[in-house]
Amino acid sequence: MVFALTLPPAVSAWIVLGLGAVTTLAALSAFAVADQGGAARIVEVLLALTGAWTIVASRVFSDPPVTRWLCFADGVAIWALGGLGLVIHECLIEGHVAQMAEHERYRPALIRPPAQSQSRFDRAGR
Repeated sequence: MVFALTLPPAVSAWIVLGLGAVTTLAALSAFAVADQGGAARIVEVLLALTGAWTIVASRVFSDPPVTRWLCFADGVAIWALGGLGLVIHECLIEGHVAQMAEHERYRPALIRPPAQSQSRFDRAGR
């Protein structure tokens, strides 16, 4: 985001074009992952749309101040949506993993309580 305000507008526009392309491709490829949930899908759509807008904005606007601030705003939007996606992932997806870990059959054998089995002496009635 800092480069949008420090580099010349023509250079930052090309960098933002690449950023938009990578963001769009990453968001579209995230659709291949199953079981993401509705909230994560919404963030992925918003990231894909923001990436597409970034590509268009970097090539259409030629006024240096407008290009500079649009590049900065696009970077902030992509950063914020990426952070939101991370929070959603940690709250929803990782929360399910923690719930599964609490369930008895998902616990590793080292932390399971010992099975209640009878010894050979108990079975013999002694």
